[in-house]
Amino acid sequence: LMDGKFAHLPDVVAEGRRVIANIERASNLFLVKNIYSLVLALITAVTATAYPLAPIQLTLISTVTIGVPGFLLALGPNRRRYIPGFLNRVLRFAIPTGLVTGLAAYAAYRATRLLEDGAGVDEARTTATITVLIVSLWTLMVLARPVKTWKLALVLSMALIVVLVVAVPPLAHGILLFEVTPQRILVAMIAGGIGALLVEVASRVSSINRSDDGAPAPAAA
Repeated sequence: LMDGKFAHLPDVVAEGRRVIANIERASNLFLVKNIYSLVLALITAVTATAYPLAPIQLTLISTVTIGVPGFLLALGPNRRRYIPGFLNRVLRFAIPTGLVTGLAAYAAYRATRLLEDGAGVDEARTTATITVLIVSLWTLMVLARPVKTWKLALVLSMALIVVLVVAVPPLAHGILLFEVTPQRILVAMIAGGIGALLVEVASRVSSINRSDDGAPAPAAA
């Protein structure tokens, strides 16, 4: 538009593809969180129990699984061709993934209360938060496909932050209200592992197309 040169049109098309494809990727991240937050809120209302995640723990979850990754993925290269059916694809992935994440978190929360005598809300929230982090990091890995070096580094960096936060007592207990024990970590890993497996199944069933290598994308169903 500024110089009237048609030679710039390929760059214009590439930029349009990047914006549209990355908006879809970011939309999945944010919608998944909204859905599992709603699931946990409904369960809390029905069971009249404490919400399984503390506000400061939600801040950690949002930062390492949505905020920082969403910002970087939105700026990353993506040459996938436009495919009709944006809303249908997002909902087909985000709804089951959000349901799985919310149910896995509550299952971990309840398991801690049942398995440990005297375990209170803080102890159960520790397990639930770690479970959500595991499932959400795997969701991030799914949405980052096809995996490039910079994407893998991004996911591993977020996972490293989680490990450091859980392993360093002043951060875990003093700031994020974690009450970490080996048993709670084990329960979270089991619940998170099952949740991550179900997220993988959901991604395959929903047939999410993540191609950003410039190859033609298959036609939408």
